[in-house]
Amino acid sequence: MSAGTKHLRDFIRRFRELGAEDFAEVCVEPVIVGTMIVGEVAAVPRRERRTHKATGDTEYLPTGSVIERVWPIVRANFLRDDALILVGQAASCDIVIPEYTLSQQHCGFTVTRPQQLVDLGSLNGTSVEGNNLAPLAPHALRNGDHVRMARLEFVYYTARGFAAQIAALAS
Repeated sequence: MSAGTKHLRDFIRRFRELGAEDFAEVCVEPVIVGTMIVGEVAAVPRRERRTHKATGDTEYLPTGSVIERVWPIVRANFLRDDALILVGQAASCDIVIPEYTLSQQHCGFTVTRPQQLVDLGSLNGTSVEGNNLAPLAPHALRNGDHVRMARLEFVYYTARGFAAQIAALAS
């Protein structure tokens, strides 16, 4: 079920059509699910920069563009020969999220299992369960981990964990 970005309701509908067993068979890759936008944004002084510095984290700003969106963690560019599934604003990334607080190449998921997340020296940082990641230091992910990229919050699910989450939401 990796046909690009979809909404949770699309997966719930598909679950109801297929049933739990068949849905679990087609749900084969891990995903991130958008949950919220956090904080305020202050412009970085350099005019050519398209990324903005995020400051603070007290104000929660819900948005329909990210909330409950599902991004399969799969390689989109098979011509690249590296060990990461890239996330960022750049069209060359495997997971493209046009959010101006994300760096062009913000972070990456390892293609190996168990999956790890690596911050690529992003301006606004990446954190897992509230712990900021050091640039280029892999961090092991677990099903249900809360991941923050700049001001965007996601939940990471393994394929099996996502199938179970959809089953719970569908009932």
